Amino acid sequence: MTVLDTETAAAFVGMSQNLWLEKACSILIPDLPLWIIEYAWTKRMMEVLEVLGPPLWLEGDWHHLSLEEPCRVRAVAAEVWRIVQTRDIQHFERVLEFLDVTYTLEPRLVTPIKHMKIKFGLQTLVIMWMLWNDESAANITVKMENFFPNKLPEYHKCRRKHVDLMQKNQKEFKSFAHVLARDRDMRETYIHDLMEEQYGERYAQKLEERLLHYLGELDKLLPQPTYIDQVGSKPFEDRAR
Repeated sequence: MTVLDTETAAAFVGMSQNLWLEKACSILIPDLPLWIIEYAWTKRMMEVLEVLGPPLWLEGDWHHLSLEEPCRVRAVAAEVWRIVQTRDIQHFERVLEFLDVTYTLEPRLVTPIKHMKIKFGLQTLVIMWMLWNDESAANITVKMENFFPNKLPEYHKCRRKHVDLMQKNQKEFKSFAHVLARDRDMRETYIHDLMEEQYGERYAQKLEERLLHYLGELDKLLPQPTYIDQVGSKPFEDRAR
């Protein structure tokens, strides 16, 4: 049985009982927070996720995610949903990373056009956020070249008309954003008069809906039940071992 060492126990002196229990559990069962996030996400207990703190629970390289580790995948899915749901635009690129990783793991998750639209929505909001924050034209240009290369990434069985549509959308957006980045007066006028209408809350809400559908399709691929469900279904004697 794992016990707290003297030094660790001493550090807990003066804590409230609830905080003490939380800290003790995190040491004795390091993966417990992930189990809770996985369970809350699978049961769509959004109010639980909302009180768990800032949506940055799993740092590091998400390229090591695997469908054979459903708990971690679900925890990251909950994280990216919280990032978008809270409009935490400075971390939208983490969501883009997750979309690329999971679509590589399962290219048939959603149709290519649905995947491209989610990415495009995230990318355009990042650029608009940079414009709103008055970042330099050079920084905005670099970001757009990274987001919108001349050739779209390869998608398996993607219809030509969808490729053409997304290339057209990207080209038009880049051209427009370049003008706003270079012309301060035009940028300020656009931010004041049209940005909220074209790239405001309604735009973000539609993006959130598309992402939630994507995450729902991903969850269908993962083994059931959650880790907490598995533990709860075992006899008490087995849980204590």
